[in-house]
Amino acid sequence: MSVIKSIGQQWQKAEYAHQLNHFFAKQSSVRELFVAATPATTVCNLIAAMCQLPNKSAEDAHLSLNEVFPRLFDCYILLFVKQAEHQQLSQAEQLICSITLIYAKQILNDAQSTTEQTQTDELIEQAKRVVAADQQLAKSVQAMRRSQSNMGKY
Repeated sequence: MSVIKSIGQQWQKAEYAHQLNHFFAKQSSVRELFVAATPATTVCNLIAAMCQLPNKSAEDAHLSLNEVFPRLFDCYILLFVKQAEHQQLSQAEQLICSITLIYAKQILNDAQSTTEQTQTDELIEQAKRVVAADQQLAKSVQAMRRSQSNMGKY
């Protein structure tokens, strides 16, 4: 019975990755990230593997930002920790971080520009945390590069 359950869970993850691929294809700034060697399907499968899937029926094939961003946030936190420990991210993992940052900035822009609340406070807070973490990581990487540089040292 556990084999059948495992196969069912893998099927759900594959279906979610397929839906995620369609969701990403709607946004041109995200589509542009997939011109390199790593295809969108690889990134979507990695996201599906890294996160807890939402409790949602398979018939509802349309994802919204409110449903996708918490999963991206979870992946981002895992990858942030990996990168903060000075481990290299694969190209697919770097793309997940870039996609999460794009959607975080979109959420924050939407929250500032509209009077009606389309995102929850939790989603806005997660977006703020992603942007702050990205800035912190950029400073950390820059400091690490400076310390490893031997230019001008005797």
